[in-house]
Formats: sequence, structure tokens, C-alpha cells
Amino acid sequence: MYGPKQSSRQWNKHFHKLIAGIDFEHSEHDTRVYFKFLVEYHFIVLMLCIGDILLAKKSMSKVDKTNFELNNKFDVKDLGVARIILGIEITRQCDLKCLHVS
Repeated sequence: MYGPKQSSRQWNKHFHKLIAGIDFEHSEHDTRVYFKFLVEYHFIVLMLCIGDILLAKKSMSKVDKTNFELNNKFDVKDLGVARIILGIEITRQCDLKCLHVS
């Protein structure tokens, strides 16, 4: 990200090319959001913010597979379940199948 003015643009182009190679589609509404459609009504959401990636999916096994694919493309450090991102606090109530953001 540091250096020439075009660095961030080049990084985004590189990221987009590699992530498209593992079947993620770019959101038409937000340039930092990608979707990977699995089966009807099931998908993985990948959100990119500078150098951080947040994955969201109902099934952890699909997220683990995506983490493995990302590890093959980038130097990735899995920080586990997200609790806060961009100042947004995330809390879960697994027994109620409920997710809260504030």
C-alpha cells in the first residue's frame, strides 16, 4: 500500500484477479464485497478492507475451505471468529442462531 500512487489500485486489481480465480464474484454495489455462490440460497460473503478480509457463511466447513484457498494465494493469518471490525462490534447467540452488530 505504501509507495507509488498506483499501489493500492494495483493491489486491488491483483486481488480481484486472484479471488475471481476461486469463483468469487464482485458485488455490483460495493467494490469491497465479493460473493461465492454455492447452491441455491447458500453463499459465502468476502469483505475486503485494506489488508483485512472478513468471511461470512452459515457453514464453517465452507469458510475453512475458502481460508485454505486464500492461504494458497496470499500470506493469510486467521484471527478466528470476528468480534469487532471497523469499529463495529459483533456478538453471537449461537443457541438462538442470532447475530447482533452495533
